[in-house]
Amino acid sequence: TVQPRSAPQEKKVHIKKTCSSPQLIILSGRTGVGKTRVLQQLANLGEQILDLEFLASHRGSAFGYVSKQPTNEMFENLLAMAWFSLDHSRRIWVEDEEGHVGKCYIPSPLYSQMQSSKYIIRLTASMHTRVSLLLSDYLLAPDEQFIQYLINTTNRLYKRLGGERHKHAIELVKQRDFPAFTELLLNHYYDKLYDKHLAKRHLTPIDIPVVLFSDATDTHEDVYDTITTAKNAIFAHSSEFHD
Repeated sequence: TVQPRSAPQEKKVHIKKTCSSPQLIILSGRTGVGKTRVLQQLANLGEQILDLEFLASHRGSAFGYVSKQPTNEMFENLLAMAWFSLDHSRRIWVEDEEGHVGKCYIPSPLYSQMQSSKYIIRLTASMHTRVSLLLSDYLLAPDEQFIQYLINTTNRLYKRLGGERHKHAIELVKQRDFPAFTELLLNHYYDKLYDKHLAKRHLTPIDIPVVLFSDATDTHEDVYDTITTAKNAIFAHSSEFHD
């Protein structure tokens, strides 16, 4: 497991001064449940978000390359500006991460605050929904360059998958059977990583089934219903939660 790297001392002090006051709501869930979509729609609905993947130019997984990532120093600067632009008297939603987003490391004070948050919302969805969402997000132009990208990235997972599963995954890519390829990676790589990550927490998350996106569409109404369900669940668990 990669440990989060400490930010430079001056930035670390500034973040530490404010990091304990806001209510951080951790948006958690296995790969493909639509966390980033929900986070983006939360912002559209007037909620405060801290979009770590946007700041890091990465989608937070082995296949999450978006564009060239900023240096870690630049990421910390962007993160600091985003952090101080938020109203710390109001709640802040942030997607659950494993201490880093691609090659960008979350400063230790912020990561510690995320790990110790009392409010964890775990989105859940069927395998079919998850595969559909991932294909709609990642399968943009399945040309030869994209196929080679999938093969190269899958090769880096050889030890995690094991020889036979790795071989089968490569075959599925070459056959362009992307749904079966995605399901294989979810079952034998991503879900295991997430379960291991969640096991480190000493708090049971509040499960919220994702009924939105079932038809690969997303609407404000669907997300609002999910958010309302999440807020009501938090209210039921803690009298300290405020709007």
